[in-house]
Amino acid sequence: MGGGIGVQDKQTLIDSVRQGLESGIISAGDLRALLPEEAKQEGSTLAPVLPGAPLPAEEPEAQLPRQDTGKKLTLVDVLFYLAGGVLYASLMVMAFQAGSDAPTARTSIMLVSGLCLWALAFVLGRQEPQSENREGFVNAVLLTGCLAVISGGVLAASQTATDASADLGYALAVTFLLLGGLHLYFDRLFRRTVLVVFGMFLLVTSFPSFISALLSEQQLPMDVWTLIGMATGALMAGAGYVASHTAPGRDSLRDSFLSIAAFFTLASVYGASVSSDVAALWSIVLPLLIYGAFYMSIQRRSRNFLVTGSFFLVLFIITISFKYFSGFGAAFSLLVSATALLGTAFMASNINKRYIHSDS
Repeated sequence: MGGGIGVQDKQTLIDSVRQGLESGIISAGDLRALLPEEAKQEGSTLAPVLPGAPLPAEEPEAQLPRQDTGKKLTLVDVLFYLAGGVLYASLMVMAFQAGSDAPTARTSIMLVSGLCLWALAFVLGRQEPQSENREGFVNAVLLTGCLAVISGGVLAASQTATDASADLGYALAVTFLLLGGLHLYFDRLFRRTVLVVFGMFLLVTSFPSFISALLSEQQLPMDVWTLIGMATGALMAGAGYVASHTAPGRDSLRDSFLSIAAFFTLASVYGASVSSDVAALWSIVLPLLIYGAFYMSIQRRSRNFLVTGSFFLVLFIITISFKYFSGFGAAFSLLVSATALLGTAFMASNINKRYIHSDS
């Protein structure tokens, strides 16, 4: 009970019904009486099933409207993005060729160029059908537009702060907030992963910019800036949760932002373990956080956490080797580092094969 009818059992049942029809025991009316009401409408027919013929294939589900869902990058995508990066570099060169005495011209070139590229991407991206080449071109143009708009905004903030003799940190914080909101608004009109990624990054970046401006006059220890970096990582993790819910099919963004948040946090703690007045304390916290990154890579089956954890474990091992074993000579420190790195490589490979690679 409850197992359902297999393919072979279904074919056997159809053969039995066919024999009943041929012998006259079962009539077509008997079969039609078993059909649901919607199948009895005018124009619906019973398709004959020939002996030995395969079962009819199920009709494919209706295709959902196309929208960007953060698929994995292909070689074509990478080439288009590289082309977009070169285009952005050409815009920067053009803007700064306007001369150091024309800051308004530089800002205008970047902002106008960025908005025009956004408009071009919007027009091309709304046309159907979308070929692979057009999709890659739209993404490249959109990326270049985002970089140009952000650069123009930063130039405008710098010029405003200079003219008003204000703190640049506050001007940048406000600019990042406005630009982040602009990217998210445009994402509502034109669903593209690059827009929501830039939007969330800009919103999160406004936090350390504001805090840095607020505390710029204070002589704070390294530990305070480490805590600010960890708080930024926490905000980045929250931004990933929000980004993953902005549109269907963006669940992968949550893990991507979480891995970036882990990078922010581990980088802050690693810096404190090297230059803080209580470096020994942070040297204890860092391996615990690295272990947490490995644990998350297993729990979420994510290579991003595995790569991040392995990278900082390598840095931590090399730092410890030269910090505590340098008295035995550079050769001995390198030997200790190499041995520990081999152990890290074997561990990362085992985690990848056992917990991640099987599902990828």
